[in-house]
Amino acid sequence: MRCLLLALVLVGAVVGQKPTVDRLVVDPFTGGDPVLMRAVGIEAYGPFPLADNHSTRDVDIELGQELRIRWAETRHFKIGISQSEREWPLDKDEKKALSAEIDALMAKLPKAKRPKTITSWLLVHLYAQRLEALYADFCKRTGFVDQAPPCKDGRGLDGRGFQERGGIGKGPYLGMHGKFCLLLLPRRSDLARYLRHWGKREAEEPQAHHFFESNSLIFVTTQDIRTEGLSTERALHCNIVYGMVRNFVGGYHGFAYDIPVWTSEGLGHWYRLRLDKKYNTIAGLAEAQWGLLHDADWAEKARARVESGAWATAAEMLTWQQNDCRDLHKHVMMWSRWDFLLSQGDEKVRRYLEVLKGLPTTGVPAQAVADQQALALKEAFGYDNAAFDAAWIAWVKANYKIRK
Repeated sequence: MRCLLLALVLVGAVVGQKPTVDRLVVDPFTGGDPVLMRAVGIEAYGPFPLADNHSTRDVDIELGQELRIRWAETRHFKIGISQSEREWPLDKDEKKALSAEIDALMAKLPKAKRPKTITSWLLVHLYAQRLEALYADFCKRTGFVDQAPPCKDGRGLDGRGFQERGGIGKGPYLGMHGKFCLLLLPRRSDLARYLRHWGKREAEEPQAHHFFESNSLIFVTTQDIRTEGLSTERALHCNIVYGMVRNFVGGYHGFAYDIPVWTSEGLGHWYRLRLDKKYNTIAGLAEAQWGLLHDADWAEKARARVESGAWATAAEMLTWQQNDCRDLHKHVMMWSRWDFLLSQGDEKVRRYLEVLKGLPTTGVPAQAVADQQALALKEAFGYDNAAFDAAWIAWVKANYKIRK
């Protein structure tokens, strides 16, 4: 009942008049009905605690009520979306895939009107479904046993005070105590303002951020990136898959130290390319690299690198830092290494991540992480750097076509 009351924002109420509903705030698909909310996996609408010391209401006030961010919480996610209304995709395959997603949503909401355009509320529901499916797939691959509790009485769960619940790595969300968060904003300036105010950092491109007090990870993104590569709904979807998977990897068994970049980037790209190979939605590339984003066949790129000898060795790649990865070919290399490793089965990937995340939860130096990475590769896959290179090259030659 409280969910329904929270969802119904009444405006212009005067004694003797029937109050009118602000239709931009009320979810048009469920109307705040708890039964319908459960049917589509929505556990709460805003306002609710988002991360650390700020709530969804705080974000609305700081970024401006005119953004009209739509807020919803699912079993494992807190989602905030503000996007301008847009038409259906022009690409036939993308339009067909989106229509199938909406069919699945409408099947759970038989009385709801089928949307004629892509709105923020529609995206809230699509990402509620997409992210929960993505999370389930990641749990299956990594063997994480999901025991996340539902919200109580429509109240969003709060990760603060996690030390009292077993400390780092003991939470219900892949080991995190706070839910994974997604914030999709219309402009770079909105993204920058959010990160400046609550993340205490300067950024204008899609970013992940760790909030310590709530023990949660957020991915903040926008279609308004400098490369203009997120202008379609599918491109934005690819970007969000990439960003959220990187957070899954970072949060797996708790976020205690930065794991090697090639692991989070490579797995993020692997999931993204599984969705669609056309969209290379990397916001942080050097401007001189932007034109290369349109060349979408990464398998052919990796094969060409192998044939020419211009590939990065494991000894090089395993030491890359985030600031080193402003060249597209490095992202191709990281993706291809994980394309190879994932072909060997989930059990080995699971073991690698478990060993990699097996260090103490505080005061871990960079060299200890590097040593643990070497141990993880050896225990899970049986590789040292030289063996990793040789096995990967042989696999690339057997599985990737030569560019004609």
